[in-house]
Amino acid sequence: MAEVITRKGSELTLQVTIKLTGSIMWKWKNGKMEMEMENTILDGCNELGCLATAEALQKFDTDGSPIKLGDTKMTARVKAKVDSTLKCNSCNHAASRLFL
Repeated sequence: MAEVITRKGSELTLQVTIKLTGSIMWKWKNGKMEMEMENTILDGCNELGCLATAEALQKFDTDGSPIKLGDTKMTARVKAKVDSTLKCNSCNHAASRLFL
């Protein structure tokens, strides 16, 4: 499980807990060769990346002021709702799904 430990200006400290179980040796699983422990480590790293990306995307959240492109003015009445069933690759953080 990945979590944000501290936020300080533009710096973010993250922590991930990875349970090192299973085999480090190659073995057949679901019709292909894989290493269970390596996949667990990779999943933890992906979770860290998704969490960091979600935090980064929040920096692009607007203050509600309209966006102006030439003579065009774009506004929104409310912040868009995010469908919590959507996933961005292995991410499950709402901010990671803003652009789907």
